[in-house]
Amino acid sequence: MKNCVTCLIDTLSVATTPQSGQKSGRGGFTMAEILIALAVIGVVAALTIPPLFSGKDKQEAAERVRNDYTSLAQAVKQSEINNERCENWDWGTPGNAASIKNSFDKYWAPYLKVSKFCSSSAGCGYASNAIKNLQGADTAYNVAGTSQTSMFLNDGTFVSVDGQNKLVFVDINGNKGSASLGKDIFVFALAAGRGLMPYGFGNTAAINNDCKSNGVGNYCAAKLMNDGWSIGGDYPWSSGNGASGGGGTTTSGGGTTTSGGGGGMPSPD
Repeated sequence: MKNCVTCLIDTLSVATTPQSGQKSGRGGFTMAEILIALAVIGVVAALTIPPLFSGKDKQEAAERVRNDYTSLAQAVKQSEINNERCENWDWGTPGNAASIKNSFDKYWAPYLKVSKFCSSSAGCGYASNAIKNLQGADTAYNVAGTSQTSMFLNDGTFVSVDGQNKLVFVDINGNKGSASLGKDIFVFALAAGRGLMPYGFGNTAAINNDCKSNGVGNYCAAKLMNDGWSIGGDYPWSSGNGASGGGGTTTSGGGTTTSGGGGGMPSPD
């Protein structure tokens, strides 16, 4: 792109520099020269402005994941103070809505500022219950169900505490995005002695193999953390990713947990 801009500037210089036999020191530009200048400005803007916005979107998305994670991790720490260590938390009995609710009420409810609970994909505002992978195919994960406590926090962030898979799903766009792993939904887990961590954290090879254009996307939050909470050139980013809703998880101390964490964790596809 730099070479293109240079060529356009050179063209403008030729158009506005007195040629052999012409007098210098004219009082102003001709109409033709002004039109050429405007055309050059328009082309340069077209070349440079979209990448600038794309870079801004990437930065906002990465920051949102980091902020949501930081808030939830702090909430888990607060819950551990009042309860046992997170690796010993009882997630409830999968498929038993009452048991799942009792677990959430003990470990999560006191520490999260929830604006709305929802028990179905339709109630949560999603077109489909299945969360998609990076390639757009359905995964074994769901937005809501009898083994999950799904909710919107006060800032619009969607969170689902999954008692069956012992994972926490965070949609940084609320229900406005594609509901795809690594694009707007990111996965976290509880790790013994470490609290809440991005799912897969600690296994760099598995993270890089999973969070790529033809991967699943389970470990994309871990990749962002590994990359200093930034979206690099090897991240499976597309123009549709964008951070268009939510804005950092609002908590009053609580968090999200899973028994497990670190590399080598199972990854449904």
